[in-house]
Amino acid sequence: MTSPPTRSEGKTAARQQAPYRPARSRQLQALLLIYVLIWPVVLLAAPAIWLYSPWAGLLYALTVGLHVNAQIGFFYHELWHNIYFKTPRRNRFFYWLLSLYQCSDPQIYGIAHATHHKDIHTYNDLEFWPSKKPATATGARVALVFEMIFGVIAWNIHAGRTIRRRPDYSWPAGFGFIFGWVALHALLMGTAYLLYGSAWYYASIAYWTHLLLFGIALRMLQFLEHLGITAPELDYQTRTKLTRNTRRRGVLNLLWHKLTINETAEHTLHHERASIPYRRYSPLAPHEPSAPVRTVSVTELPAIIRAYWKDPLREIGPDSPDLDEIPSTTD
Repeated sequence: MTSPPTRSEGKTAARQQAPYRPARSRQLQALLLIYVLIWPVVLLAAPAIWLYSPWAGLLYALTVGLHVNAQIGFFYHELWHNIYFKTPRRNRFFYWLLSLYQCSDPQIYGIAHATHHKDIHTYNDLEFWPSKKPATATGARVALVFEMIFGVIAWNIHAGRTIRRRPDYSWPAGFGFIFGWVALHALLMGTAYLLYGSAWYYASIAYWTHLLLFGIALRMLQFLEHLGITAPELDYQTRTKLTRNTRRRGVLNLLWHKLTINETAEHTLHHERASIPYRRYSPLAPHEPSAPVRTVSVTELPAIIRAYWKDPLREIGPDSPDLDEIPSTTD
């Protein structure tokens, strides 16, 4: 039985895939700063909309709230890869700040994302399998139900139980994150009280609604990108090629990209060249994946979920006949 990778080993594996480090783009840094400032404005404007009409508030959450939180989540991922700034200190500062925005322990995400790059499509990938391999298929289905309802909130609970037992998890830093999140939330709710008086709690409703919708979208995104399959017998390069890029064509695919801002049309390339900025690959560093990639449409998500529900512990081998039966299309 292989021991779980340490955080440093996972980061090294992720970085070794992409030794090329393009010049940092001031445009990307400016975009990060804009959304850092926009996020609290969007949150504190939400109570006024909810008070006007709950239906308008829900629509606001499904569009503006989802979009802004998805962008913050996207930056959170990029900052873990130390992409935006030349100095690691600046990357770490914004990474920690956005962890407070997202109510996401930066250690839990960082350790899990390291395993995602190192052990993709195996049960050691804590980002997709936060509780490691489920003991039974029923256990995997129960976890799926909770993750479809509560998204990344459920993931953080499952992953936290696993990662906090690891020797590379720092409890003082974990408590520091909790203190920072409570302080930020108190500041936001105090500002909401000054703006709306006794209706301040609508800001808290908006915060959790926006975060919940983003979390569900993100968890479904992971199924689109990885199909919920494992392939422990395959080598790393082959397992990487099992990732999917979402198609650029089609109304639903275009809406998905606009709302989630995850550029999943280039997900396989990200796994091959993790240090290249996720947005606008071509102008920053012309590069194509080393082999033809598989693509998937948002419309195939129900079929992917059904296949996972039918056999959540299915493993793909080197000669597996159902390798070509996985829903996929080509652009």
